[in-house]
Amino acid sequence: MEYKVNFHPRAEKDLFNLYNYISDNSGPDRATAFLREIQSYCLGFSTFPHRGIIRDDIATGVRVVGFKRIGSIVFTVIDDSVIIIGLFYRGRRIAINPLSDDEAGLLESEDVAGE
Repeated sequence: MEYKVNFHPRAEKDLFNLYNYISDNSGPDRATAFLREIQSYCLGFSTFPHRGIIRDDIATGVRVVGFKRIGSIVFTVIDDSVIIIGLFYRGRRIAINPLSDDEAGLLESEDVAGE
């Protein structure tokens, strides 16, 4: 079975912010290459979505998988879809932070490194 992979708007924002951070510190070529790797990895969930650690303590049905030992990808599997909820880069912890009634329970990164 092939699953459809979708990036939640929060994850898209995380990608944008991550690109800017890496680009500012290491250049746009490195940022582009790194984001392509993350996106490719996430799209791989289409064939094997039930990986990572189930983190029902964060929110029901949430899974977390590490990426290259420098970040975490937070996602959930619903029916035949994988929804990438967020991308958490170094110094960020995963926490529940409801944003609106429509996004209640979705995840938001908390900056613990003082960035």
